[in-house]
Amino acid sequence: MDAKTIETITKKVSRKFPEVVDVEPQVKKQPIPENARGENTPNFLLLYKTHVQGPRGKSIPRVVRVVVSPQGRIIKMTTSK
Repeated sequence: MDAKTIETITKKVSRKFPEVVDVEPQVKKQPIPENARGENTPNFLLLYKTHVQGPRGKSIPRVVRVVVSPQGRIIKMTTSK
C-alpha cells in the first residue's frame, strides 16, 4: 500500500477519531479466500495505537483498526473502548 493512500485513509480516520491525528499506523496484509475467479487479493489492516485521558486523568490505551481494500476503500473501522 502506497504512502498517499495511507495518508488519505488517515485523514478519514482522524475525522472520526481525532486522537489519532498524529499517529503513524502499522500496516499489515490480511489474506482473504479466493474469489469466484480464483484470485486471492489481500486486504490491508491499519492499526492506529495511542493513549487517551480517562475521566479521572488515567491514561487509557486506544486502538483503532481499519480494514482497507486493495483499491484503498475503507471496508470496516472499529475501536477499543
